[in-house]
Amino acid sequence: MHQIIDAYRELGACWNKIKVVVFLAMLAVLLITGFSIFIFKEVYLECDGRNVTILTSRYTVAGAIQEAKIEVGSKDLVIPEVAQTLRRGTHIKVIRAEKIKIYDGNDTYNVIAPVTTVQKVLEQSGIKLGPNDKIESNIKESDHSLYIKIIRVKEKIVVEEQEVFSPVQEKFTDSMVQGKIKVLEDGKPGLKRLSYKITYENGREISRKIFDEKVIREPRPKVVAYGTKERAGTASRNADLREATRVIQVEASGYTYTGNPTCTGIYPSRGTVAVDPQVIPLGTKLYIEGYGYGVAQDTGGMIKGNSIDLFFESRAQALKWGRKSVKVYIMGK
Repeated sequence: MHQIIDAYRELGACWNKIKVVVFLAMLAVLLITGFSIFIFKEVYLECDGRNVTILTSRYTVAGAIQEAKIEVGSKDLVIPEVAQTLRRGTHIKVIRAEKIKIYDGNDTYNVIAPVTTVQKVLEQSGIKLGPNDKIESNIKESDHSLYIKIIRVKEKIVVEEQEVFSPVQEKFTDSMVQGKIKVLEDGKPGLKRLSYKITYENGREISRKIFDEKVIREPRPKVVAYGTKERAGTASRNADLREATRVIQVEASGYTYTGNPTCTGIYPSRGTVAVDPQVIPLGTKLYIEGYGYGVAQDTGGMIKGNSIDLFFESRAQALKWGRKSVKVYIMGK
């Protein structure tokens, strides 16, 4: 009996020892697990198109990148910064630097920079933009041959003065025969001041807009008298016309002041005729049916073949003439 009791006692002592060992083992597991949870952190890395998750005991972003065996170049961009302390769930992104061609106005050069945004690339390259500059880029559209094109835009204010051509006042008098013209008062051009805003792109003018116009001197009109008296002695005129070397039928249009001189360098006046030099040589004296005498002193892009333009002192006269078919007598030079 005593032997049985001793055996139970020994068994109880062993069981107590086992419980102590199991408890100590479980406590060790708990301590190790808690220490691991405290020391190791789960972080996420994005690089070269791959996303990986690692457990690391490192304390900084740089340590996690090193542990993940990711090579980072001197110009690559790491977000967040490599010196930042790691926390659980930290998302680390490595953006590789690439070759980017920059067209800056009329200059071209290459840079190596992380491909983020156009603004960031320009900031890292030390390039500053003006308030009106334009940008073209394929950074968000292409994986190769990356470029940024900067169009330098500048605006300039220019003030200049221009003549204002004097109008023509017509006076009709029967004290002079038809076809006779006399300038009673010389006109004097006026003066106006124009303010332009000129826009340049890469040094080339692309637009010029007037934003202010002011007349600083009014023009003085030119007064011209036109004879209305019936011409006497038509026989002498007919005698002159018989001396014509040839007569041609033409389409004659009326025009008036354009502000430009003729191709022969003079400013047009009554009797100035624009011709096609292939048909009527410049300098030829003419008599135009219904208009009178004139001289071929100008040309025009729209004047081809048997076509002429006749100068009138006013727009009203030119419109009244219009366009008509008339005979032209070639009188020679």
